[in-house]
Amino acid sequence: MPRNADNEAHWQAIAQRYECEPGPINLENGYFGRMSRAVQAQYLEHISFFNRSNAVHVRQRFEQGENIEIRRQLAGLIDVDPESVAFTRNATEALQSLIRNYNRLQPGDQVLISDLEYDTVKGAMRWLAATRGVEVIEVAHTHPASFDSLVQTYHDAFAQYPRLKLMALT
Repeated sequence: MPRNADNEAHWQAIAQRYECEPGPINLENGYFGRMSRAVQAQYLEHISFFNRSNAVHVRQRFEQGENIEIRRQLAGLIDVDPESVAFTRNATEALQSLIRNYNRLQPGDQVLISDLEYDTVKGAMRWLAATRGVEVIEVAHTHPASFDSLVQTYHDAFAQYPRLKLMALT
């Protein structure tokens, strides 16, 4: 067991870094990630900077150097070419961009989504059907899902639909 797992003083010290309203706390960062006071202070400082000098910063410092350095560092961290790194505002925008800009689909190809996908991912795949003539295959998982049942559902789909070219697996 990690040594701090049952250390109440440790967790109280962490909790003190956050402002919280009484009641339930949403720990999922899919909507709005909770920021500690220190992170929130830095965030507000950066927002204030962008409000004061966004044109100078974006058109000069960021476009002509900072984004290249950030991309280089991130690419090094995940061991990929810097040209393969793209910045988006959030995961939904990133997924939609990847799906809509995938350029290896032909009319008659099949794309796969499941009942576990985000609605925006399903929508983007259905957009491919409407604009590119692909067929959307939708699979439903056995619930409650287990690792083995998830793998089996996809295995069966690959066997049943030989023209699958793209699948969402979020």
